[in-house]
Amino acid sequence: MTDPRLQTKLALWHPGEKTIQEKVGVSARMDDIGKRVVRDHMPAQHRDFYSQIPFIALGSVDFKGDAWATLAVGKPGFISSPTAHTLDIDVVGTQVTRRAKASPKATRSACSGSDLTRAAATA
Repeated sequence: MTDPRLQTKLALWHPGEKTIQEKVGVSARMDDIGKRVVRDHMPAQHRDFYSQIPFIALGSVDFKGDAWATLAVGKPGFISSPTAHTLDIDVVGTQVTRRAKASPKATRSACSGSDLTRAAATA
């Protein structure tokens, strides 16, 4: 079942990114570029790539608003993409798993920020 909290459409750029883009005068250019390169799905080439890598950097924001980052490591294949909108990361037994269980929103943010991307942690 899909968590409805994961279906929220995110802005193309974070407010902090927009502020910097406006300060340096590239906001319109970045809107154009973003519309071409920021997707709500992963192309097959990206999906294949994730299954081959032995680590991934994950980031999230907790319920207090504090940012967290970690490096998840495993044998190639611990990351998979069963659909163009799904990224599964097998991080059983790690702090990431416990945090993901406590916060589905944090799990969504952890992978890519895509409104349809999620990390699935199975216990």
